[in-house]
Amino acid sequence: MTDVREKAKRLKEKGNEAFKKRLYSTAIREYTDSLELYADPVVFSNRAQTELNQSMWVLAQMDCTEALKLDPSRELTSKTFYRRAQAFRKMGLFELALKDMEKCVEIENNANNQTKRDELIGKKNAQSVSVCPVQRTECMQSTEPLKEVAISFDKSLFPTETPKEIVKERRPRPQVDRLPDPPSNYQEFSATIAFLSKDPTLLAEYFLQIPVTSYHLFNDVFDHSDFALTFDSLAKYLQAGFEIENLYERLLMMTNIHRFDITILMMNEEERERIRILCDYLSDAEATDIKEKFSC
Repeated sequence: MTDVREKAKRLKEKGNEAFKKRLYSTAIREYTDSLELYADPVVFSNRAQTELNQSMWVLAQMDCTEALKLDPSRELTSKTFYRRAQAFRKMGLFELALKDMEKCVEIENNANNQTKRDELIGKKNAQSVSVCPVQRTECMQSTEPLKEVAISFDKSLFPTETPKEIVKERRPRPQVDRLPDPPSNYQEFSATIAFLSKDPTLLAEYFLQIPVTSYHLFNDVFDHSDFALTFDSLAKYLQAGFEIENLYERLLMMTNIHRFDITILMMNEEERERIRILCDYLSDAEATDIKEKFSC
């Protein structure tokens, strides 16, 4: 075992000791330091349990998902599915919780797992899921220094009046100068679309310059408000008469991001209508496929 793995193991053990003493913030810090050295699925699962104890439901399900992806071994899988089910349950995502508990029973058929599963049978997901912003403690923050993101734009491009009529004719994509460069990480994306949010055309153009091969930057997190803002701008962009190249491919790639199933469960009816508007610009077969994937 390398020195790095040894150090990661020691940090994991320190996290375990802190957990036993109910020093949960300390345990999270130790587990986080360990994971920065080595991505151990056991540590992800342990940190998830600690986050459950701290009512950090979203972070807990994210860590469980990562643990399952890294190691589907039987013993770890049973514990991790159980923990993720508890997180989903607290989030009001009962149908997802039931799926995980059914897997728990399949792997480890005991009375406790059966009871937890049976409690979920027949429960429907909450109509809306309120996810409070996660206040990350210092130990959960990135060690990378904050970087200034330069955003330049042409103020003349911002309309001073709302158009009274929607342009009916198809128009080519506008040539917009000095848009911010495509984001290198999610933080840049989120900051930039917040800045551009008052002009759907600019926001749509910014998103459309991101290659589909870079959609992996949405894997770790795709904030629901950012998701809604992005698709609202795309719908308005099309309604204004502009074209979107490879629209079907873009929408299809979005369905492949991690935790997409959770994202669509949080969509309200207005947001689903935005997806249906996008589908109006697809072929019948493509529209049917996208509506099914987005549960519209």
